[in-house]
Amino acid sequence: KAFDALLSYHEKAHAAGGDLLGSEERVHVTIVLKKVPSKASPKPIRLPLAHPLWSLDCDMCLFMKTEDKPWVKELLMESKPVPGLKKVITLDKLRTSYARFERRRELISTYDLFLADDRILPMLCKTLGKTFFSRKKQPVPVRIRRGALPQTIQRARDSTYLVLGGGNNVSVCIGNTSMTRKQLVENLLAATNEAVDHIPRKWANVQAIYIKSDSSVALPVLNKLPFVLAAADQERQQTQAEENSGKTGEHSAPVKKKQKKQAGAVPDAADSEELPRPGEKKKKSKAVASSSKQKAPTAQAGKKRRSTR
Repeated sequence: KAFDALLSYHEKAHAAGGDLLGSEERVHVTIVLKKVPSKASPKPIRLPLAHPLWSLDCDMCLFMKTEDKPWVKELLMESKPVPGLKKVITLDKLRTSYARFERRRELISTYDLFLADDRILPMLCKTLGKTFFSRKKQPVPVRIRRGALPQTIQRARDSTYLVLGGGNNVSVCIGNTSMTRKQLVENLLAATNEAVDHIPRKWANVQAIYIKSDSSVALPVLNKLPFVLAAADQERQQTQAEENSGKTGEHSAPVKKKQKKQAGAVPDAADSEELPRPGEKKKKSKAVASSSKQKAPTAQAGKKRRSTR
């Protein structure tokens, strides 16, 4: 229903504005996150689609190192040409010939997709400027290898890309308004499942999913209510607490049994004392009497010595 409403809005809006129905707009899926990712990265993550985002006649531009340009240009444009690859620009030429803002703006509007050697990708952020990133045309990283370079370029052309920024939502382009409803739904499922795998905590961190075109409002596809999220967190915490209590109970039970056994095996000192037998009592009394008799003469001897002095 969301895609039906989106496509019908696009047709009515362009018909009312007098534009041709063939003018295309990009369709995006927006994933709202519950918690912001701790690490933001400007590097695009490739997401395969069921139906290619770009057609074979799209214009692509490749940024690469200066020393690799001769064999790359010969391979991709003469030996095994890739449809859509129109331009190969080295990093040195990008820094000199496209240093002015007007030249970079012209470069952005000329090509649909930009690719870059993954070895020079960190150096392109400052060279290209923020205009490429604000218009969502940051270069897609590709690995430059002689064997499978044409196939790598084709996979990059037929995929979409995810960028994890510093906000609580991410946007991925999944198609355009010239596609059918079925194609958009299949691309939505493929891109969403792949994107969630790269999000921290995966589906537990997804709060809502919307779709929108370049000129439309966001239409909800999935929306988790706050009390549903709270209940899910509470249930997760409860299960963790039960698991932890079960583990501690298993460890503490044998200790208690050992303590009981030890308490039964080693009695208290008061309990261990046995009552003396009658015969022992008499012997004890006789011993005390004899000791008192021995002390008595010593006391009398001491008195006599004092008196003689």
